[in-house]
Amino acid sequence: MGSLTYEPWRVRANEVSIALVFFATAGVIVSFALGSPWGYETAALAGVGALAAAWRALRVRLVVTQQGVVVENYWATHHVQWSEVEGVGIALIGTFPRPALAFKRRDKRPVFAMATPLRRTERHEFQLAVLAFAPPSVQALPDTAGVIGSDRALSNQLRRWWVRRRHS
Repeated sequence: MGSLTYEPWRVRANEVSIALVFFATAGVIVSFALGSPWGYETAALAGVGALAAAWRALRVRLVVTQQGVVVENYWATHHVQWSEVEGVGIALIGTFPRPALAFKRRDKRPVFAMATPLRRTERHEFQLAVLAFAPPSVQALPDTAGVIGSDRALSNQLRRWWVRRRHS
């Protein structure tokens, strides 16, 4: 059956922009507070930190095989065998909540994949595609993300209109 690899450009772009804004803001504030000459060094250090954080954001992905999953998030990589997994569902993670595929492990903390589609229909289809690689003992858990990523959102309506327009 092969493998399923999901490397979402939207999640990567969001994480890169957050990293750049965070480090740039902190660097500017500290460099103004310190003034010359330390301000220049602080700004350079913030620039290096921003590039390192942006590089980390570009690694977000999920690889699914019949043996298990590899979840590469912003800070950590998790290797999970299907024999450890009890169920796969959708939950909310982060300070600014976003849906994430959740691998509920037996006797351990769950692993959440940042590489998850935002829209409800897409993430449900994605969950089913991931479960197609799992053994029958792995359960489909509910989507607890609620209204976040609603298919009726204006942004989704505009996206679908744009896609239809380009393909007609």
